[in-house]
Amino acid sequence: MTRLLLVVVGCATLGLASSLPLAVLASGGGGGGGSAPSASGPMYDPAAEYQKGLEAISNGKWKDAQRAFTNVTDAAPKAFEGWFMLGYAKAGGGDPKGARRAYERAAKLKPEDIATRRELAINLARIGETEKARSELALLQGRAATCAEACPDAALLKSGIAAIETALVPPAQAMQPTPQSFVAPPRPDQGDQAYADALMLVNQGRLDDAWSALGEAELALGPHPDILTYKGYVRRRMGQTHMAEDYYRQALAIAPEHRGALEYYGELKVLQGDLAGARRLLARLDQVCAFGCPEAEELRRWIATGAQPS
Repeated sequence: MTRLLLVVVGCATLGLASSLPLAVLASGGGGGGGSAPSASGPMYDPAAEYQKGLEAISNGKWKDAQRAFTNVTDAAPKAFEGWFMLGYAKAGGGDPKGARRAYERAAKLKPEDIATRRELAINLARIGETEKARSELALLQGRAATCAEACPDAALLKSGIAAIETALVPPAQAMQPTPQSFVAPPRPDQGDQAYADALMLVNQGRLDDAWSALGEAELALGPHPDILTYKGYVRRRMGQTHMAEDYYRQALAIAPEHRGALEYYGELKVLQGDLAGARRLLARLDQVCAFGCPEAEELRRWIATGAQPS
């Protein structure tokens, strides 16, 4: 299903992308929200709470940030960004043990993330769990040795290792406390742009780049159902159907009537040979679209013909 992707690329080809609002570019099927992530879905709480948390951090209101990011993780427990930011808010508010727990959850969701490993190690050092902190340090040192300063993550690995080594210096010897090294996430408008970029990259078949762009969008906007739906779509295109299904379920857990997620999940069911499951999702779409909608018609066609994406 590529209607939305083709619309976006078509506008860019005609030189219209810079003059049309993202709400127009993202209308229709696919992502399904009908507007750019930061401007759509008023019933969607996790993204709104995520933005509240970022604003609270910018104002130094750590308790407010902790409450907001706790709401995010309660509503979207598989959202890596929510746990990472909760850890940052806990650390900033003087709760290194709480920060450690949040960073540990983030690390389980995204084990390869360097910033998470760095901040986890720093907070482990702060609460006296030096051996665990050294294990995290060794992990990054191993990656840095493999990288040999030639990979894109070389600078981030180097700074992360230095921050952990500083945190491990005994307090009596340390010249100054170890600051948090987190870099502020992009603004919502930058998240919208990253989301639009991801759609075009998918249409170009650049799936790895699209995945990175969706990650940038999610860091700015939080676990938004439009972004989760397209993360599922990208994983489906990569042949990772179980991961795709997980993202569709995450999107629907947040927004049960999200048209794009219902359609894409139904398409995945067709590809898996589960026509009964696809029909159940179509029935939900028909309830959501009382007067019909493109997503329902597209899924109906898939079920009837076994259609597959071009």
